[in-house]
Amino acid sequence: TAQLALRILRGEDVRTIPVNRTDTGRLAFDWRELQRWNLPEDRLPEHAEILHKQASFWQRNSGRIIGLIAVLAVQSALITALLIERQRRRKANIGLQQSEERYRNVVETQTELICRFLPDTTLTFVNDAYCKYFARTAHELLGSKFVLLIPESDRDSMLRYIESLIHQPRTTTHEHEVLRPDGSCGWQQWT
Repeated sequence: TAQLALRILRGEDVRTIPVNRTDTGRLAFDWRELQRWNLPEDRLPEHAEILHKQASFWQRNSGRIIGLIAVLAVQSALITALLIERQRRRKANIGLQQSEERYRNVVETQTELICRFLPDTTLTFVNDAYCKYFARTAHELLGSKFVLLIPESDRDSMLRYIESLIHQPRTTTHEHEVLRPDGSCGWQQWT
């Protein structure tokens, strides 16, 4: 109003000044006072404006809350996946152990002599039949060289034969003499 009066006092024609119509019947309420007096907002007139309203916790933090829920959901999914993988691995390990036990049982109860050795003929596995044949325990045989169970005259040819298998791997059957526990010679055929 004061600015309009100044414009008129400066000589501006009143007819050139546009008329602005404003709604002076607008209702505005201070939210803080509504809270103070415990007045519910739904009891206010329909088009009432609420001033100084503070945002709720959800309105202030909705982005953070949604982000936190998303992170927790992803973590839960990962933990669930890891637990499932752990359970599968445990079942696989149990199956592997059972398979190894069956294999070991078959190998160790064979009447055939079964052994495993390194290229230098150091024994790394012997079954019960092998131990009985040479009248020694597995503890005595493991770590020793099986070439020492062969007559001394045949040892070099056996080492050359094994070396040829290393350089030219193949499946073959070989027969040779062995020294029996009583000093006699026996025969062994291996594949």
